[in-house]
Amino acid sequence: WFEQLLPLIVNLICPHRPWPDRQWGLCIFDDVIEHCSPASFKYAEYFLRPMLQYVCDNSPEVRQAAAYGLG
Repeated sequence: WFEQLLPLIVNLICPHRPWPDRQWGLCIFDDVIEHCSPASFKYAEYFLRPMLQYVCDNSPEVRQAAAYGLG
């Protein structure tokens, strides 16, 4: 099921999206990382660069979601 939703989730974390969308997208990837640890590595190409970028976002909510995923 996740594979089918992946394009939608990746779209949520695009820089042009409003901050709540980016926060939700990052939170989804945070949960995937937390609950599927090794299996989540195959999705790193989708979430790693945005997480690194969003640690410096203007929105504190987005920064928190990015920092949590990186942690």
